[in-house]
Amino acid sequence: MAQRDAAAVHVTAGPAPVFAIGDRVVIKRNLDHPAWMKQVPADPRNGGTRWVRDPEISEEIGEGEILSREARLHSTELRVTNGFFYDAATGLQVHSGATFIRPLATEG
Repeated sequence: MAQRDAAAVHVTAGPAPVFAIGDRVVIKRNLDHPAWMKQVPADPRNGGTRWVRDPEISEEIGEGEILSREARLHSTELRVTNGFFYDAATGLQVHSGATFIRPLATEG
């Protein structure tokens, strides 16, 4: 049976970014999400496995732009040019958490 530490799926916390329509963002993989991890043997006695990061998966996917903001009952969702929706408070992909967005750092 596969085991996964629920606390392992996270994105580094920090102040919540404020996103506006038209803002440029960087889209990244949440490397602690099972979609980007692999299972390896954990306990040879019972055939157990565990999830570990896959070193062949890169974090950055690309850049995008906020197209819209939609208020929901318990959150605000942002639609990005990649076609996915992200939670405005956390930046995590809605209904998945496999990817997240952060403001695009601009040189100034």
